[in-house]
Amino acid sequence: MKIRKGQEFFFLFLQNMEQLLYQYAWLIPVFPLFASFTLGLGLISFRKATQSLRRDLGFFTIALLGLSVILSVSIFFFQYFGTSTYQWEMEWVVSQNFSLEIGYLLDPLSSIMLVVVSTVGFLVMIYTDEYMAYDEGYVRFFGYLSLFLFINVRPSFKYKPSPNLHFLGTNWYVFIPTYWFLVYSFNSW
Repeated sequence: MKIRKGQEFFFLFLQNMEQLLYQYAWLIPVFPLFASFTLGLGLISFRKATQSLRRDLGFFTIALLGLSVILSVSIFFFQYFGTSTYQWEMEWVVSQNFSLEIGYLLDPLSSIMLVVVSTVGFLVMIYTDEYMAYDEGYVRFFGYLSLFLFINVRPSFKYKPSPNLHFLGTNWYVFIPTYWFLVYSFNSW
């Protein structure tokens, strides 16, 4: 089978797109974190302005989570069609006898988990947008829900320094207080 010039361009485009996606895969958990910090900072510093822009901020949060879903599905697409795993790492802390590396590994399992977690979080955000439209704690709830999604997307990346129970344990220390803020403290504010 002979490959034509147009097909060759398409395959070259896909190879470049794959490398670009893998290099910027770290943005998948950063988008919900950025949305959470933006909403939290707005509530702390500019409460009245943030409350008046509540629907716009909800759309902003959903759009950022939509970008996470698009990146996750794109990475899954390349993993499904047989590209190799991608691993990124860097030395974070270096001393004479000790070196701590940080990074992530994208393989078929982690790409499936990224799609599942980010898509479910995205759909929950869409549902919550209309369900809580008239609640006065709308912006605060979206901030906590974005933080909750960041905490749940993070383990989908098999982080290098701790793919073991230590990471799972430290993840629960952050997960449980966020869950408490979402469920129990919401009515008390």
